[in-house]
Formats: sequence, C-alpha cells, structure tokens
Amino acid sequence: MAERIEERASSIASARPAAGEGSPRELAEAAGRRFEALVAADPAWQRLFLEFWLHCVRNEALRARFAERRREMRRSLGALASEEAPKSGCSLALGPEEAATVFLALSNGLGIEGLIDPELDLEPLMGRMLGLLFRAD
Repeated sequence: MAERIEERASSIASARPAAGEGSPRELAEAAGRRFEALVAADPAWQRLFLEFWLHCVRNEALRARFAERRREMRRSLGALASEEAPKSGCSLALGPEEAATVFLALSNGLGIEGLIDPELDLEPLMGRMLGLLFRAD
C-alpha cells in the first residue's frame, strides 16, 4: 500500500500545469481536469484506499504509521503548492500544509461521492474548489 500511495502522490505532483498556462482560475480548473483523469485511470484505487483507511482506523500501530505517511504527504504537497503558486501569479489562501490537507480531504470526499453516484461530474467541481485554495497576487 505504501508503494501505491507513493505512486499516487507522484502522479498528483506530475499533474500540475505549466507556469503561464493561464489565469489562477484556469490553472485550478486544469488541475481539476488532470486530477479527475488520474482518478478515472484507476477506478479501483478509491475502493482500495477506503478499505485500507478503515483497516488503519481499527489497528492502532498501523494507524500511527499511516498517520506519519499522511503528514509527510501533506508537507510534500504543501511545499509543492508553495513553490508552484508564485510561478502562476497567485498565492495560497491557506498555509501550505492546511491547503494540502484540504486538497486531500476534498479529493477523498469527492472520490467517495463518485463511488456512490457515478453520474456526478466531479471534474469541474474539483477545479472550482481548487481555485478557492489560491488567490491572484
């Protein structure tokens, strides 16, 4: 599972748009499209992740290890967002790790909703919500 999570984190990091690709809002929407394409490419991921999450909730030792991995992921994503935002003429509306926490919670929550209702159009919603995490400078 650790390897799958690392692969997923690398895929998310590589899905960022190039600097100068558009306005902060357009960049957020593009990131939402890229993220949803990543989700669509591996439909079993969300179910596996939920099963693992529940297993961690029930197993204290595993939960502690997983929590540390999540902290590392939030630090890494937060650092990436802090580094990339100025290149796009924007800044984070929250602290870097707070923005990463919101991103992860949002992606997990939307993924869960998508499992239940595949008719949901999550791509534009993810992009609009990501846009709220950044502000134009």
